[in-house]
Amino acid sequence: MISSPQTTGLVWFRGGLRLQDNTALAKALSENTQVYCLFVLDDTFLHASDIGTARLSFLFDSLHDLSQSLIEHGGQLLLRKSNQVPHEVIRVAKEVGAGRIYLNEDYLPYPRQRDAQLKALAEPEHIEVKDYLDLLLVSPSSLLTQEGKPYSVFTP
Repeated sequence: MISSPQTTGLVWFRGGLRLQDNTALAKALSENTQVYCLFVLDDTFLHASDIGTARLSFLFDSLHDLSQSLIEHGGQLLLRKSNQVPHEVIRVAKEVGAGRIYLNEDYLPYPRQRDAQLKALAEPEHIEVKDYLDLLLVSPSSLLTQEGKPYSVFTP
């Protein structure tokens, strides 16, 4: 009998701090024998002008709940803080021996730029980045006019 090689994946949690109905997590668990979970506190986010005490409190409560859920399922949440998030994600992937990084797509400009940087950093390290449609039913980039621009007028 030929045994399959062990593979390790890293799930990078960002906005969807949940175990249930999490596409990236489900894919990572189905494709790897070992899965690590990571959240990186982004200094850009933490020091933004629109981040107040209530928002930070909600974030930390959500991270605590996620961590407890992972512990209940035999896992743990790796928590890091960085002002260079893509570099930190690659650093953690290398630390745990992950050949793949899993994440759910984000659609805002800053996260898209950050994700593109992650992919550029991962390629020379031979780490595959797998991103999934999770939050929305349809990717915004798939709904464009014939000119390749987003719709600005909506009719029945």
